[in-house]
Amino acid sequence: MLILFVIVFSLLIFPIFINIGFAIRKTNNIFRIYFYLNIFGLINILSGFAETKKEGIFIHYKNDKAKLIKYYKLLNFKSNMMPFKGFKIPKFELNFDVGNQNNTALPIIFAGVSDFIGRNFYYYLKRYKPHVRFINNINIYEYKTVFNIGSMISVNFNLLTVLLNLIIMLAGKIIK
Repeated sequence: MLILFVIVFSLLIFPIFINIGFAIRKTNNIFRIYFYLNIFGLINILSGFAETKKEGIFIHYKNDKAKLIKYYKLLNFKSNMMPFKGFKIPKFELNFDVGNQNNTALPIIFAGVSDFIGRNFYYYLKRYKPHVRFINNINIYEYKTVFNIGSMISVNFNLLTVLLNLIIMLAGKIIK
């Protein structure tokens, strides 16, 4: 019984590290957004890809299952950031792979613009969020047509803070 109490107490107090990653890839003139979600960098919770169609966005999260999110439902999204109040982002990584087989200047221009934007974002983070580590990687391919964007975001939180935020949010809805 004491061991169970220690385990539950540890899960509530100590931080949990979640990694969220996504990559945008273009294959056969179809843009797909691949994503993953894992805990402590080891335990895979969810992975799959999303693609746009005429009906809406299809999210494929298993080999044979896909969920449709219609475009009009995205427009009616109500933002309530209360449950995410105790979350911290210690690391944000952005990766670009660009290349053009026929024209070498376009990838270099894209790399320069993305480096400029990345440096400004880095300085913004250093001023207002100094605890966040930002990494911006740009790879240029000379004899290959490539366009990939990838990102990895680490999120830290503890379950006690999340539970308290949910209780406050639910209490606010009950009172209204």
